[in-house]
Amino acid sequence: KNYILLKNKLNNTDTNKKLCSAASEPEFVSALREYDAAFTSAKHRLDGDEIQMLQAFAVSAKAVWVLQAVRELKAANRGKVIRNPKNYLFGILGNWLTDGLPNDNKAAQQSLDDFYRQEGIT
Repeated sequence: KNYILLKNKLNNTDTNKKLCSAASEPEFVSALREYDAAFTSAKHRLDGDEIQMLQAFAVSAKAVWVLQAVRELKAANRGKVIRNPKNYLFGILGNWLTDGLPNDNKAAQQSLDDFYRQEGIT
């Protein structure tokens, strides 16, 4: 459902080109690495369709928001053990899609690390 919602927001003629460019952005690559480092179990690994959905989100918003969602997921996992981190991650992104991205101007003005320190997430 989320994948279709994300994909429908994109211009179909440019979808593949945009998805490929999102995959090479440093923030997107960092998001995947941080996710893989935090959730090492084989059942929590992201498959190709899930990575493509993250790429679609990175195209429709920005790759930095995928990274921020992964960091929010890691922070939530510290407080409680999340059984299905993939669903939780896509839930965060889905909520942002419907409710709007949080603090977009604020995050653009500050570095992402400063933003998280200010919000109490390290």
